[in-house]
Amino acid sequence: MLLKLSKLSIINFKNHLEAEYDLGDRINAFCGENGAGKTNVLDAIYALCYTKSFLNTIDSQLVNFESDFFLIQGGIEKDNAQYPVSLGFKKGQKKVLKLVGKPVEKFSEYVGFFPAVVIAPSDRDLIHEGSEFRRRFIDGIIANYDRAYLEALLKYQGVVRNRNALLKQMQTGGKRDYEYLSVWDEQLVQLTDQILPKRHALLEKFAPIFKEYYRQISNANEEPNIKYQPGISENGLATDLRSNLEKDLRLGYTSVGLHKDDFTFSLNNKPIKKFGSQGQQKTYLLALKLTNYQILSDNAGVLPFLLLDDIFDKLDQNRVSYLLKLIGEGNFGQIFISHTNLQELEEILGNAKLEAKFFSL
Repeated sequence: MLLKLSKLSIINFKNHLEAEYDLGDRINAFCGENGAGKTNVLDAIYALCYTKSFLNTIDSQLVNFESDFFLIQGGIEKDNAQYPVSLGFKKGQKKVLKLVGKPVEKFSEYVGFFPAVVIAPSDRDLIHEGSEFRRRFIDGIIANYDRAYLEALLKYQGVVRNRNALLKQMQTGGKRDYEYLSVWDEQLVQLTDQILPKRHALLEKFAPIFKEYYRQISNANEEPNIKYQPGISENGLATDLRSNLEKDLRLGYTSVGLHKDDFTFSLNNKPIKKFGSQGQQKTYLLALKLTNYQILSDNAGVLPFLLLDDIFDKLDQNRVSYLLKLIGEGNFGQIFISHTNLQELEEILGNAKLEAKFFSL
């Protein structure tokens, strides 16, 4: 089953003052020089799906500097039904999401309704940056199809913030209210029991699919692996919180728990970050994102949107050919591509016998 975005309207979103697009059913390509705003079109589509940018975390930075608000509107078809959707934000106010004209009060209930996957140069952060990038990647996959997981995760993050605030207060001479602290500890333990098994379950499903994609893309006898490293010892979180209490009081924050989890990426039992070549790292990242797409597709019952941001400049011919082969086989739903050179992209897609609707920016 396909998702289809038929129309897109953008007002005051980043460098787009006003733009409207009538989109094609399969492949839509936005071409222009660097700075023309082609990536921002893809980001607007992503924002309609997830109420946030895949590049920026601060909503005010998404507003065009000549304005104080942005508005994105789209018409999405799903299950043979039409869903007008809009996302608006005005500086100093809350974001407003509307689905079929009605405000959506809890964004967490909307996440995953229109699933999408982005493949972009910034994916390198999954390998090269800190553990929070890898946690966000894994959490984002599960949250798309498991609302209870997302709710538990949001609650967990809130409890950690509250516990940290209390620790900071106690650290700076405030009353040492251990009874109040124990309330947060109990909640963290309960929420961990809901979150931890689901992270383990995803990795069990993710690993074999990921390895197969890596093998197909690389055509090499290499062994990629992802290992889950929980921020909790075998003794359990309740014991860890007690044994680390004095340390936490000195630090002023919670030093153990799921928010310290990491997922180590290795190739042939060596860290891909340190020992992987550029080509191996690109293959690794592409395999991660293709696995992400397959799992979302399997769980959502629809083919998610696929956003390909400036990747044909970054991938070598073998990886581009493999991705185009998958597209030609109908493995993806509606696709949105950004690229700098219109003629070059026409040639790339033409050689793969793929038709697209092109937009020049």
